[in-house]
Amino acid sequence: VWTKITDRLDFDVVPHDLRRTAATRLFIVDRWNPAEVQAFMGHRDPRVTLSIYTLVEAEALPQPSTLNIRSM
Repeated sequence: VWTKITDRLDFDVVPHDLRRTAATRLFIVDRWNPAEVQAFMGHRDPRVTLSIYTLVEAEALPQPSTLNIRSM
């Protein structure tokens, strides 16, 4: 189902990309601490959370008004 939807929208995203975006925004925009994000993401080791989700600067995150998603 995911592939059919993303192909139709010409949207090159996998579900894990959405997970990364959510976690990164929790760190940068909502200012959650690593323990909160770790618990939310279900990681046992905080190093996993920190190594994957803290590599983006706030300025690099797309703002909702700049996303270009065509309607079906």
